[in-house]
Formats: sequence, structure tokens, C-alpha cells
Amino acid sequence: MTLASGLVNNMDRLNNIIVGVDFSDFSGTALDQAIRMARWNQSDLHIMHVQDKLVVKKLSKAMGGSLEELSQNVLDATRQRIQESFLGESLEQRKESIVSVPSDTHERRRQDQRQIELKVEVVIGEPFREIMRQVRDVHADLLILGSNGMSDPRRGLGELAAQCVRKAPCRVMVVRKSQVEPFSDVLACVDFSDSSAGVVEQAIRVAGQDQARLHLAHMFMPPWDVLHYKSPTAAGSPDFQKQYRENLIGQLKKYLQKHEDDVRNLRVECRLVEGPRPVDGIIDYVQKNSVDLVLVGTRGKTGMKEKILGTLAERVVNHAPVSVLVLKHDT
Repeated sequence: MTLASGLVNNMDRLNNIIVGVDFSDFSGTALDQAIRMARWNQSDLHIMHVQDKLVVKKLSKAMGGSLEELSQNVLDATRQRIQESFLGESLEQRKESIVSVPSDTHERRRQDQRQIELKVEVVIGEPFREIMRQVRDVHADLLILGSNGMSDPRRGLGELAAQCVRKAPCRVMVVRKSQVEPFSDVLACVDFSDSSAGVVEQAIRVAGQDQARLHLAHMFMPPWDVLHYKSPTAAGSPDFQKQYRENLIGQLKKYLQKHEDDVRNLRVECRLVEGPRPVDGIIDYVQKNSVDLVLVGTRGKTGMKEKILGTLAERVVNHAPVSVLVLKHDT
């Protein structure tokens, strides 16, 4: 059994992936990553484009024609553009070969005969609402988006991507424009909350598939800097600090124990990042260690309600210069 196949068997395989496209360079890169993930998960891949209904209405008023006719023309033209811009020959061959396998999706998956089923969804509506509808309708396991559409990435995450990261009921991957290759260094941010086990599992799976180096890191503010600042107490002694750090490293390593077979052939680093602002520590770690994918969980130590990102995760997605995969607790 290869490492990749072992990971597929031991961890939950993605069945449905949605990737949003808007014809920007960012969405083109997001599609490249979506295709890679669909292939090694043997997932059904849903390519989705939403044309804003307000734009179509304004165009109809300006041209003085029928809104219904114009809407249909827009849909037809957009589907044609997707066909010309994004759908390569190899994917079309995979789509055609679906005829030879059982038509029932569940039966096909049960027999492990699944191939990539490529589906294109083009709609007119409110982009965020339509994407969320599609996520629910197909029971998406992963939503992949470019970090920005037409907005300037120097101003942070695009508005639509930010909304989806906050509220989508599934994993969300935000892909930066430059990330077109397999990942080489994968960072799992571990805060020892209920979401951390899932973050580590998914990080192992991605690192195993791409044969990337796996980083497990815990960001923390040293308690002796807060409670015993400049105080010559036992809690601030070098021995105590050493023991404290060793205990944290030990907790990090515990996440790897049940995945010994999966990480045996991986390069694994367990690190601590100290500082007053965890997000700054993450960004600094990413830059110093050439990390190109960060995995972070939601509902960590923040106590936020379900489907709402904690402050740390939100800031990481917004400010990290690399791709970020956000996992919701219990996904």
C-alpha cells in the first residue's frame, strides 16, 4: 500500500469539491489546485460561476432589451467561456468515461470505481448566496476559492472569499495567485482545541499526497512574561521554562501517535512559536520556513458560535501570504 492510498483509507476522503471561478488569475490557480485534489481524492468536481444579478439588470436597462433573453444569453456565453478557458482535454475524457460506471453515485462510491465527474454550474444571482446554496445542494466537503477576484490583494482577502470562509459549513481553501504547484511545506496550526485533531489529520493527508514537509506548530504567549514579568520567581526560572516548553512539544507529538504509519515517510517538525500575537508568529513562521499552505481550525479557544471564525483563524486567512485551508470543527 502506498502512502497516498493509506491516507485515503485511513482518513475521510473528499467526495464533492466546489471551485469558484470568475476568470481572474486567482480563480485559475484555484482551479488548478481543485483539479489536483479532485484527482487524488477521486472527487466529483463542481466548477461554479455566479454572474451578479445586479450587473445583468443594469445591462438590461442600458440596452433596453428583455431581461429574460439577456439573462439566457449571458448564461450561454459564460458556459462557452468556461469551456474554452478552463476545461482541458484530460478532464473531458474523464467526464466521458463516467458512462461505463454505475449511474447511482452511492453505488459507484461503494464499489470504489469513482472517477472525476466534472459538473459546470453557471447561474445569475447574488454570488455568496448562490455558492452557499450549491455547497448545501451537493453536500460539498471542500470549497476552493481564489483569495481575490478583481480586488487588490494588497488590501487583504476579497469580500466574497471572506464571506465564504466565515460562513460556509464545510472546509474552505483560499488559494493565492502564485500557488500553482504541489505544496512543499504544510503548516498545521495547533491550539489544543477540539478542532486541532482534524487540522493535523488533514495536514498529514495533504503533506503525504504532495510529499511535503509537515510542520506542527503551537503559538503561545509565555505565561512568565505575563504573570511574572521581571519577577525572580520559580515560575520564571530557566528550568521551569524548559519544562513548560517540553510539555507543549509532548502534546504536539501526541497528535501524531495514531498516524504513525502515515507520517513514517514524511519529514515532520514540531515547533513552538512564542510571542504576544499568535497571528504575527504564524506569519513569521511561514516566511522563515517557506511554508506554502497553512491549515487552521475554527471555534478554537475563542468560544465563537458555530460557522463563525475565531479571531486568530480570520486574521491568518486575511494576512497570510500563502494559501490557507480552514477546517470547521466537526468537519
